[in-house]
This record gives sequence, structure tokens and C-alpha cells, in this order.
Amino acid sequence: MTSKLNKLDLRIDHYAAELMSSVTIILVVGIFCLYNFLHGFNAILYGLSIFVTFFLCLFYPRAGIYSMVILTFVFERFFTLVPIYLDRTLYKIYPLDFFIIAIAAGTILKLVYDKCHHKQITKFSFSEYAFLVVLAWIAFEWVFHFLIKKPENNLIAFSTFKNYFFYPILYFLVIYLFPDKKELSRLLNAFIAGGVIVTTFVVIGAIRGEGLWSEYTPLSTSGTRILAFTHAFYLQMALIILLIKQIYLSNSFKRHYILIASVWLIGIVGSLMRHLWIALTITFITLIFLVEKETKKRMLKIFGHAAFIVVISVSTALYLAMLFPNNDLSKGIASGFSNVEERIFSTFNTQGDESLNWRQNVWQSAVQKWIASSPIMGTGFGSFVSVEIGPKYRSFVEMRDLHNSVLAFVIQTGLIGFVLLAVYLISIILTLLKKLKTKDERENYLVFASLVLLVNYGVAFLFQPYLEINLLGIFFWIILAIARVSSNKSLI
Repeated sequence: MTSKLNKLDLRIDHYAAELMSSVTIILVVGIFCLYNFLHGFNAILYGLSIFVTFFLCLFYPRAGIYSMVILTFVFERFFTLVPIYLDRTLYKIYPLDFFIIAIAAGTILKLVYDKCHHKQITKFSFSEYAFLVVLAWIAFEWVFHFLIKKPENNLIAFSTFKNYFFYPILYFLVIYLFPDKKELSRLLNAFIAGGVIVTTFVVIGAIRGEGLWSEYTPLSTSGTRILAFTHAFYLQMALIILLIKQIYLSNSFKRHYILIASVWLIGIVGSLMRHLWIALTITFITLIFLVEKETKKRMLKIFGHAAFIVVISVSTALYLAMLFPNNDLSKGIASGFSNVEERIFSTFNTQGDESLNWRQNVWQSAVQKWIASSPIMGTGFGSFVSVEIGPKYRSFVEMRDLHNSVLAFVIQTGLIGFVLLAVYLISIILTLLKKLKTKDERENYLVFASLVLLVNYGVAFLFQPYLEINLLGIFFWIILAIARVSSNKSLI
């Protein structure tokens, strides 16, 4: 009994050390990100933040994962896409890249330590080797087209290869570092913690009438977002996780959680991203379809509470807008509702939608080039497609920027790459569905979480370049790893 208590104390102390390390990394790297955003690149701050990250990740690699999730949630491109600027030269290796390298180094040290102390080690299964086959094909594609066919743009080719090959390393790191239910739950808590911080972005966007950094993703219709598209997507993942935790792990409704979830929902709607609305709707329908009858009642009750808060908030905002019509805040509120209304109607009126028309033309041109090139091998990375829309629009669009990750992956890696990845994903999803029938729902909340998060990603893939941008794609590999571990029969 005493030995068990001592082990528990050691685990608690280790987790506390991981949390402190995460907070330290977030503060140091956050200071660099803020300074870089306000004043430009600073090599000293950059070097200090990377040094602290490397040092702490060597001892606490899980802390690197926690802090990476939260930093990406908050700073998005100002953390994941900041190049090194020295002597008027840009080197496109980002803080996120250093994080993954540091976490990998810490994971290797942990593996060596565990082996030396004869601790139980997470072993690769057939699934991991199957995933390695996918990565091997991606590597072969890049080398083959680089040496034989020659990419149209070498830099874009390498960048695409990096997104498809380097960032999936997170899949293996998460599988090893988070081998049980308790660790996975803590990882999902990092998503919620990041979402709580981003809540302030929703408030700021509502007050100033425009979301922070929303200008980086302009709309195809008139209107202004109160939340940037990337932050809205992060909140959508956090909302799904929070909902499932409330349904399965909470004995009572946490009012403050429901209030936070309502603000997140307002932010997602205010982002004016129609594909996020569609993805969230399909995700909730999937969840309702999968859960048992009693769980449906709990879920609908939570929906009812959240809907009540949203309706009250919207009604109050409309009332204030009508009460003081000439006030700047009232004009902003009225404009916001008008923007949402226009985006909703434009979803059903596809004829005049520039965004949908652009996608249709680009996808058709990309498929034609793919067929002319090699459907089996694909076009490779770093290629472009020529697009003409009417008499005025003529452009070359990067093949990785088709605003459809599924299509972009198929066209660039060919049918072989697509089939390899699709077979693996289908096997994971079927295993998750099978496990749902083996235990009661409360025991399987991680299975539900990973399954519906994959559904959310699957729908979103069809409308934006998620896998082709690191600040959106890294979470797919993390969630895929969570799904893999959750589907493991020996998960305790």
C-alpha cells in the first residue's frame, strides 16, 4: 500500500513539474511572439525561447506538447510560421519545427531511460507500420519528382513535403508520450485551456467590430469577422471536447462551462466561415446518432442551456442596436447580424458566390492536369495549375492551395498515396466504432471525442487547405494519434 502511494506521489510531482514547464515555455515563447508581432523579429528573444524549450522538453517532452497546443491556439501564424531573419535573409524553419525536434529529442531520452529501468514501453503495432508506409510513399513521391520530373517550384515542393512528412511525426510522439486514458485526458484539457484563452479574442473582436488577424483570410462576400478563421477552428475543436467531457465525465452541469461554450459558439458563427458551420452541424448530428438514448437526453439538455444563453445574448444585442441606432457599437452589432445573414443566404445561392465558383473552376483545372500527368503517381509537390475564370481572372494556383485537402492530397500523391492513407484512416474509424460496442459510454468518452473530432476534420478538409498549412494540420495528426491510442484494446 505504501509503495503504491509513493508511486502516486511521484506521478503527481511529475505532472506538476510538467505543468510548470509548460507554463514557463508558454510565457517565454509568448513574449517572443508578442514582440515579433509588435516590433519585428528579435534574434536574442528567439534564441532564448528556443533554448528554454529545448532544455525543458528534454526532461518533460509532454510539456512541449501541451505548450505547443496552447501557443498555436493563441498565436497561430505568429508562432507556427515565423522564419529566422538574419543578415537580411529568411530561413524558413519555424518555432513549431524546433518544438517538434525538441519533443522528439526528449521522447528518445525518455525511451532510453524507460528501457534502462525496464519500464513498460508503448510498442508499435501493425497500424503504426501501416502509417509508416504512407510516409514512405510521400518521401518516395518527393524524391522521385525532385530528381526525375523536377518540381515547378522547389521551395513550395519542399514546404508541401514538410507538411505531409515532417509534421506527422507528432502522431508517433503522441502515441508514445500519452499511452493511457489519464494522459490523453490531460492532453485534451490543453485544447480546452487554449480555447479558454481564445475566448478573450471573441470579446475583443465583438467590441472592436473586427477579429484579431482576421485580415489574413479575407471573405469572398462583404462583411467583417469578429474572430479569425483559425481561432474559430480551434474553438470548434475545444467546443467538441468540452461538450463530450460534460456529457460523459460530469455528474452535474457546470454553468461556467456552458457560458464559455456559448461564447465560443458566438465566435464560430461570427467568424463567418460557412464550412465550419457545416462541419459543426454534421459533427453534432454524428454524435447524436452514435450515443445511447439516455446520453442523448443529457446532450440535448446541454444544447438547451447553451441555446438559451445564445438567444438571450443575441436578443440583448439586437435590443441595444435598435435602442441606440446611431451609436458606433450599435452600428457594429447591426452590421454583424447583416454579415451573418448574407453568409447564410450565400450558402444556398451558389450562382453568385465567387468563392464557390473559384473552387469549382480550380478543382476542374487541377483534375484535368492530374489526369494528363499521372493519376497513379500524381503531379508531385510544387506544381501549379492554370485557371481562367471569365475574361478578367487568369492566374496560376499552387496545387497545394486548392482549398480542398482531400483533393490536393490525391492529385499530388496520386491514387497510391490516397488509397494508402484512406485504408489506414478507415481501419482506425472502424476500430473506434467497434470499441464503442464493447464498453459503456462513460468508459469510451475518449473514443467518442477522437471519432467526432475526426468527423469534424473530415468535413473541413473539403473546403480549405488544412493539411497544407502547419497551424491547421498539426492537430489532425495529434487527434489521429489520440484515436489510435483510444482504439487500443489494452487502454486502461
